[in-house]
Amino acid sequence: MSKWIALKINKRQETSVLAHLDHAHRDMVQKNRAYLRMIVESILFTAQQNIPQRGHPEDRYNIGQDSDVNRGNLIELLHLRCRVIPWLAERLTSQLATHQQWLSPNIQNEILNIASDLILKDISKAVGKTGKFSIIVDETTDVSNKEQVSVCLRCIHNGQPAETFVGFHEVKSAKGKALFQLVLDVLHKMELRIEDVVGQYYDGASNMSGKEKGVAIRVQEVAPKAIYVHCYEHLLNLALQDTLQENTVIRDALGVVQSIHNFFNTPKRGNVLCSVHMPDIDLTPYSPYIKLKSLSETRWSCRWESVKAVEQQPERILLALIELCKEKDDKTSVDAKGLVKAMPEFQFILGLHTLNVIFSNTNALARYLQGYDADVMTAKITCDATLETLKTCREEDMFSLIWEKARKTATNMIDIAPDIEEVGTKKRQKKPSKRLQAFSGETPEEPISFTDHQRARMP
Repeated sequence: MSKWIALKINKRQETSVLAHLDHAHRDMVQKNRAYLRMIVESILFTAQQNIPQRGHPEDRYNIGQDSDVNRGNLIELLHLRCRVIPWLAERLTSQLATHQQWLSPNIQNEILNIASDLILKDISKAVGKTGKFSIIVDETTDVSNKEQVSVCLRCIHNGQPAETFVGFHEVKSAKGKALFQLVLDVLHKMELRIEDVVGQYYDGASNMSGKEKGVAIRVQEVAPKAIYVHCYEHLLNLALQDTLQENTVIRDALGVVQSIHNFFNTPKRGNVLCSVHMPDIDLTPYSPYIKLKSLSETRWSCRWESVKAVEQQPERILLALIELCKEKDDKTSVDAKGLVKAMPEFQFILGLHTLNVIFSNTNALARYLQGYDADVMTAKITCDATLETLKTCREEDMFSLIWEKARKTATNMIDIAPDIEEVGTKKRQKKPSKRLQAFSGETPEEPISFTDHQRARMP
């Protein structure tokens, strides 16, 4: 009877079994698409935020329930979305039962690869519309000691220079032939013609800039208009490296700066440095605590932050070192005593202030040359301005100013730590301070004066 009634109702509504089946199918497709959209959006979110998707104990059971174990960024993100999307938790559990949860590592990688291909297609269309473009290639070794090559494209988009990253590629050989073949493969995959390349930017390594078998000459054989330009930021680093390493005062000062960072790069010693109480001497304003930074191994122009952190708080560092000389730990005490003797050396202080002048004037140029919107004319103007500034720094007045600043720093260090010479040695008779000498009518010692020999040794 019920079936007969249902048939009558279907006749009145002009529906059939096929229509019901079709409606159920469309409903299932919409639910599947909504579920898949949740998975894809979550995976793309973690990729966009540059965080790993998976964790070690990746438990995909009961994702909608709380867990004391960190199940990885992707699973925890889905767990968070289950709180506001009621049907998602039930769907994740039912899909897992049928082995169709779409959260396995292979599925995640496949989704990421699909997204990567779509992005590369959009980049290819944008670059292809411009007609001409340039390539930027650089190589490095990752933490697993594998050679990785980064490839970027540069073109004019809507009247403005645009630079885009197109991927990392692992290579088994770093020779010019292998890297040239890699460039061909990348452009072929993006459906771009190498004949349209009008510029190429690499470092000065022989495999890139070699006149016989380098990548630059191989590209020019196919694309004669592809002008090779040695990376200007790399040239600036080479210029700073060659200049500063030739000077013993500067080289020794950089060594002490790195040694100071290495010494305080522990929680206990770092807390001592951070908690140092600076005494008030002649109302001298002391800068607040600045975190020490390690010297960059490759980018000399980026060493300003490391030098500035020491140059602006030498007195604080010295007091912390004197405090750590009293430690019972042999290594801490010995290393601290060595730095205590090195820091008050006038040549170190002079080298530190000279480095600050050089790096502060080249830092702006280095930052501009690394920008994606850099152009030749502005780069030339910025380079000329930096050269003029450095020439001015070589004049007698500027050198006298640096010398006087270094002398004052040395005097302050002696004033705040008058017993510095007694650290690790026998006690010596303390000399009266300059203020006490002036009060008692004694003649203080003559200030340090620079010689032609010292002036010639500075860059």
